[in-house]
Amino acid sequence: MIPPTHWLACSACGQQAPIEAMGGCPACRSGVLEVAYAAIRDSDPSVLSHADRARQTAGIWRWQGLLPMLNGARDAISLGEGDTPLLRAPELGPNVWLKYEGKNPTHSFKDRFQAVAISAAVELHKTRVVCASTGNHGVAAAAYSARAGLQCAVLTHEEAPAAHVEAIR
Repeated sequence: MIPPTHWLACSACGQQAPIEAMGGCPACRSGVLEVAYAAIRDSDPSVLSHADRARQTAGIWRWQGLLPMLNGARDAISLGEGDTPLLRAPELGPNVWLKYEGKNPTHSFKDRFQAVAISAAVELHKTRVVCASTGNHGVAAAAYSARAGLQCAVLTHEEAPAAHVEAIR
C-alpha cells in the first residue's frame, strides 16, 4: 500500500485538509481547496512495488495509488482514457516527443481529469456535477457523468463551438 501522497491545500493560506473535504478553505474562508501532492522518492519501496503493479494495468488507473482517490480505484469510472501515444517530433528538437491526447475517448486530455473527478464524485455519493466550459472540459464532464449515471450541468459561453455544445448535450 502506498502511503498517502495527496491531500487538499488552500490556495490562499496553505492550510491542509483531507482529500474528502469539499468547498472553500475552512481556515481562512477565502481560498479554494486544491489537490496537493507530496514528493515521492524513487527509492521508496512502496512506490517501486506500485510501479511494478502499474505495468500490469492499462490507462490512467495503473497509477491509482498516486491519484486522489478515497478508496483506491474501487469505484473508478473509465471510458478507456490514457495510454495515448508519444509521437517523436524531430523537427522541434532531437529529443522532443509529443503526447497525442486526441486518442482519448472525447479526444482531449481533459478525459484524464474527468475520469478521476467523476470517480471521486461517485465515491462521495454525489448524484449531480456542474462545471463551466467552452469546450473540451464540458464534453469530458458530460461523457464521464453519463458513464457514471450522474446528472451533469455544463455552463457554456454563447460563443462556445456548436460541435462542443452538441457533444455536451
